[in-house]
Amino acid sequence: MRSIRGTVTTIVLAVAVEALPAVAQDSTGTRDTKPALAVLYTEGQAVRGQDGFTRTCTFCHGSHDFSGQKFRTNWSGQSVESFYSFLRNSMPQDNPGRLTGQEYVDIVAYVLQLNGYPAGTKELPPDPTVLNSFQLQFDTAQAR
Repeated sequence: MRSIRGTVTTIVLAVAVEALPAVAQDSTGTRDTKPALAVLYTEGQAVRGQDGFTRTCTFCHGSHDFSGQKFRTNWSGQSVESFYSFLRNSMPQDNPGRLTGQEYVDIVAYVLQLNGYPAGTKELPPDPTVLNSFQLQFDTAQAR
């Protein structure tokens, strides 16, 4: 018969394991990143991202530049952090890095929304470690 203490310990351990980031390493030490999921951003974050995109990006780009087959082909398999860093280091073209980390990550949330990723309950943080743990995947279920 199992003790109450042992049962509580098992439950606490199970909850703790669920809360760990979903980045693992295989036996060769290679990072195993998971596809980006619905919990990456909130609807409000995507709205802020759309506003930022409209204010900052539409002078040179349309939303079609960040969605569709060409975009998915260029970015599929890349980490969310790679896309975030690309934006932060090269956009806007007249003043790269001008926006805050939060503004860039909000625009990333908007781009994810454009590409069929559904909103979740947690905001995407401007944290490179977290962003690097998610891989962009575009399949028929996600692509619009």
